[in-house]
Amino acid sequence: MYLEIRFIDYETLDIEGDHLMGSLEEAMEYAEIEFGILHDDWRPMSEEEIERIPIN
Repeated sequence: MYLEIRFIDYETLDIEGDHLMGSLEEAMEYAEIEFGILHDDWRPMSEEEIERIPIN
């Protein structure tokens, strides 16, 4: 499972919404179709970036 999080402003963690995807391939395909994010644009988040995401 992969969680796609859409940020309005990443610096302030202003989140627009999210989607749960069944696979990395599904997440990458959706991101390319909907947002123009190519496969080469993806990278792992750092531990620091992950810790910044609010969990409610």
